[in-house]
Amino acid sequence: MKPQAKRSVQRLWLLLLLILGLPAAYVLSLGPVVLIWQTFDLSAQTPIGSSIAALYRPLERLPEDSPLKKALDLYVHLWVPAPKHYAK
Repeated sequence: MKPQAKRSVQRLWLLLLLILGLPAAYVLSLGPVVLIWQTFDLSAQTPIGSSIAALYRPLERLPEDSPLKKALDLYVHLWVPAPKHYAK
């Protein structure tokens, strides 16, 4: 394989990793964030709390009956056995 073609393949894999990996990391970071939110008793009225709430608001607004919302609730339950409502 030519060096230029090899570089193109590497760039393609990097792009694929970014497209799939970053959203997955965002969604999977919800569990640790809820744990930190509850451990430090954060509030959406504080500057850091409002920033965190704004960052994760798209996940909070998922419809209650959607499969993704149910899966996220189960995932958060692994981190925090009895989660409070994490974005208010």
